[in-house]
Amino acid sequence: MSRLKSFYTVFFILITLSTSMTGLEAQEIEEDRSPIQEFIRRAEHHVELNQLEQAIEIYERIVIAAPDDTYSQRRLATLYSQTNQHEQAIKTYSKLLEANTENLAYQDGIVSSLRAAGKNKEALDFVLEYIQTEPENGVHYARIANLYEMDGNEAAAIANYNKATELGYENIHTYLRLARLNFFNMDMDATENALKKASLFTTSDSTRQELEGQLIYLYRFNGNLELKIQEAKEVGTMNFAMQKLIAENLQRNGELEKAVEAYYKARDVTANANEKTEISGELLKLYVDLGRIDSVIEPYERQVHLQVDNKTYTRNLNTPVFIAVYIRETARDSLIDAFKTQDKLDVLRTHYENKLAENKDNPVLLTIMAKIYWEEKDYQKSAEMFEALGRLNPNNVHYLYYAAAALQKSHQPELAKEMLNQAKIALADNPERNDMQLLGSLATICIENRMYETAIELSKTAIDLNLSDVDRTILDTLHVILAKSYRRTGRYKEAVETYQQLADNTRSNSTHNMEEKAIHAIAKEGKLYEEWIPLQINKLEKSPNDPNLILTLAESYEATGKIKEAIQQYEKLTKLDPEYADWYRKLGDLYQRVDRKIVNVIESNGLSLDGDGSYVEIDDSEIINNISEQVTISAWIKPTDFPNTCMTILFKGNKRQPNITHRQFTLWMFDEGNLFFDTSPGGRPLRYTVSEIESIQKDNWYHVAGTVDAEKNTMKLYLNGFEVGRNSFSNQNHIHKTTLPLRIGCSHEEERSEHASFAGLIDEVRIWNIARTEYQIRSDMNRQLRGDEPGLIGYWKFDTETDGRISDSASNQNNGQLIGNAKLEKYKRPISVTPKTENLVKAVSYYEKAIELNPDNYQNYDLLAKLYLEQNQTSDAAFVYVRTLDLPEEQVNSDAIIRTLYELYTGEGQDDKRIAILEKIKPKMQNNSVLHELLGDLYKKAGEAEKAELAYAEWLRMRYVDTSRSARYRHKIAEALLKKGIFPETALKHALYALHHDTESSFYYPLTLGHAYVANNLYDDALRYYRFTLSVLPVDSSLDYFWKQLEDASKNAKDKKRYRQMIDALIHSIPQEYVSSRSNPN
Repeated sequence: MSRLKSFYTVFFILITLSTSMTGLEAQEIEEDRSPIQEFIRRAEHHVELNQLEQAIEIYERIVIAAPDDTYSQRRLATLYSQTNQHEQAIKTYSKLLEANTENLAYQDGIVSSLRAAGKNKEALDFVLEYIQTEPENGVHYARIANLYEMDGNEAAAIANYNKATELGYENIHTYLRLARLNFFNMDMDATENALKKASLFTTSDSTRQELEGQLIYLYRFNGNLELKIQEAKEVGTMNFAMQKLIAENLQRNGELEKAVEAYYKARDVTANANEKTEISGELLKLYVDLGRIDSVIEPYERQVHLQVDNKTYTRNLNTPVFIAVYIRETARDSLIDAFKTQDKLDVLRTHYENKLAENKDNPVLLTIMAKIYWEEKDYQKSAEMFEALGRLNPNNVHYLYYAAAALQKSHQPELAKEMLNQAKIALADNPERNDMQLLGSLATICIENRMYETAIELSKTAIDLNLSDVDRTILDTLHVILAKSYRRTGRYKEAVETYQQLADNTRSNSTHNMEEKAIHAIAKEGKLYEEWIPLQINKLEKSPNDPNLILTLAESYEATGKIKEAIQQYEKLTKLDPEYADWYRKLGDLYQRVDRKIVNVIESNGLSLDGDGSYVEIDDSEIINNISEQVTISAWIKPTDFPNTCMTILFKGNKRQPNITHRQFTLWMFDEGNLFFDTSPGGRPLRYTVSEIESIQKDNWYHVAGTVDAEKNTMKLYLNGFEVGRNSFSNQNHIHKTTLPLRIGCSHEEERSEHASFAGLIDEVRIWNIARTEYQIRSDMNRQLRGDEPGLIGYWKFDTETDGRISDSASNQNNGQLIGNAKLEKYKRPISVTPKTENLVKAVSYYEKAIELNPDNYQNYDLLAKLYLEQNQTSDAAFVYVRTLDLPEEQVNSDAIIRTLYELYTGEGQDDKRIAILEKIKPKMQNNSVLHELLGDLYKKAGEAEKAELAYAEWLRMRYVDTSRSARYRHKIAEALLKKGIFPETALKHALYALHHDTESSFYYPLTLGHAYVANNLYDDALRYYRFTLSVLPVDSSLDYFWKQLEDASKNAKDKKRYRQMIDALIHSIPQEYVSSRSNPN
């Protein structure tokens, strides 16, 4: 009702505004635009909420009230286009154009709206009329070229783009379109010329780099790369990309001295700071490889001497961390990382130990040696270096705190305390002792190295400064450090008070909820609820009908495991407020937890880790390294401590890269009690999904699992057999391949100060090269496997060890080694049985009551369905999920529900049930593309070809009706069709469109087009685009994925002999840079 009142209020005001404006002069209107601006602001708020129809209504009224307001008319036209009201968009743009006939944006708006409305001829006539009126205006020729290009008339498009440039309409976009069209027209000279012209119209370094790279791809594709580089040398037009390529090839071929010279030349031809830094890093690696230590260290030592004590502070918004960044330490870390990368840190250590013997008080040498010893885990010597630095430079108190941290890590707590006392004295004399960020950075050193009492002192001192102009986020970070330190030292009440301050002062609902969950976990851990319950009972006796007091007591009973008492309080709330659905949903949860008896206990051995560098490393495994399209990882865990912000459960990845592109699949746990599953899709930056805070608590057993399905663009996280998080896979086709061995309980990122190895027990670790369903994960999690299950490639039961060796119970011999203090330990893990029948009946009735009161809330249905699933009542769960399909569209994801119904029935002999349930819901889901796709898959598998074709045709019609979609979208169409082996001509059409409109220079697009040509028996065209794929592949990438894709494409090849001939021709045309990767598909 309030929304309706608001709508009529807006409507009335706009009518009044229109009437009052009618008699005003234009100048008066312009001077009093504030009412219009207010309505524009409201309209844009609707746009932000994706409520486009509401925004359109407001803009339509503004246009009536203020017909000269061109901004509102433009926005209205744009919104019409976004909501497919193309006729209205055409009318609006036409009206704007009448007032300003030369406005190019309005002209473009009409053309694009006509095209979107299917009026291609009218769009062409519109542009031709402008050409006749202004034949010397190049923009009109570029516009008509674009129309011809969209219609597939490439020759006319090229001619008109050329005409546009002849008339002076030259820009990077036009030349890039010409380059692309000429390439597909096989006019390589024209392509090269267009790319070179395009580079003249950009001031962006990144765009210039992209264009230089495209020229390299073109030359490689033409097979004349060496010739073009030689020509550029002779005429003095060598660019950065060419010179860098020469250096990389020399380095790859082992000609390191020549590579050094070539890299210097590359650095000399660029003015871009990032490119110079990149080359400096490559030179550093080369010098290390060559053993030219002096050449390596000279520039870094010079940098160190320039600004020895200059520093900045950074904060990590995701973790409570302050970092003081010193120029000296930045240079030092770059130097050390270069030697670590080459596994030659011992060479650098020896070099500096010799130098330090000659000059014991050199701060540069001490700084480097302190870090080297730390990296090598020789914390005693690291402490000595830091202490010496502290004496030499008492103003830099960080050194003494690091010395204390090193002593703490070397298990010398008393010496660490003595060092902390020295540090405290030095800080008191420091002129920056009241600098909040300095104190924060020192507190960070302490909390990360388990010196919690000092972390408390430092963070509290910083907070108590009470600076009026301080950034709120700085204070919040300090409060989190303080709260976590209180918790670590068992000062639970202070921890709760600190988190409560954070919760009270935040404006963010999500942050408030996080702090409330932290308070709940700390109160449980510190047994504070037991203290609070008598006080809460006393308050309630004085006000027995106060719902807030009842709720507080109910939550306290639940936290202490007194479920029956909690139920009594929630049932009181249902009497006080019988129409509130949340009470009934909570009772549904609680009745499942009451009177659960342990009737079965698993007794076994598990992997015991101490959180201090202990883990299991699995031998290098090709089958694990080559997991490419699907994966499932799982384990049972029982954390006994949270030794740092982030603890590793499973890690498959390489050394850390700055943009996090090095992880194949990893599973972590954070000290807030949430599970974190991440991956670097196709070598791109990180994608992750995370469970809620405090979903994992110390000293309890949990089953954790993560899955990736690249084909379906999904990654999912499971806790105790149920999905708790999901994310997309960045539309990438494969999981990033890494080569460092799998680790259990530790990562290959040990240098990260906020990371720690796992503390507690881990058992039943499993890795599959398939994406298992939720039902499959839940069904197997409480039983041991045989080891020969399809897709199972790694399985570690930790039952026995021999000389520190752990056996793989799958068939792939992926055995492992116990590292550090890792050991096997006996444990008992209870399995709870189903609650009493009467309690289950009550749980169901309460969930149904919650649904009755709030019938549009999907969560209520989902909880009821999961109750049935836990009791293996699959048909009842399916019925509940079917009911959710009647909910309003904005409340549910019908695609996800249909997939859930499909996945309820897994295993052999279940396809009939899948077909039955999908056919049952088909009448109400006729327009759902996922339904038709799944039915098509099932019919095809069952051999019902006619039904499959009809289902697929419906899927394709609904899913891909909008032909104006992006190149990425159309590429996914082609990929899906080729994967299923259906509609090859349609796949080719979409693959061609995707490559023609690709702006990312991605190798996926020509690769898919090659597959499409194979499916259509056009092997010469397929060879051409496979060669093109090789030309744009990064030189340092593996060809394994490329050959795997070609092997998959062979399934759609009708002429196997002709396909084999194409492969042979392709092998012999591999660019020289890839010669080491030359191989054949199986």
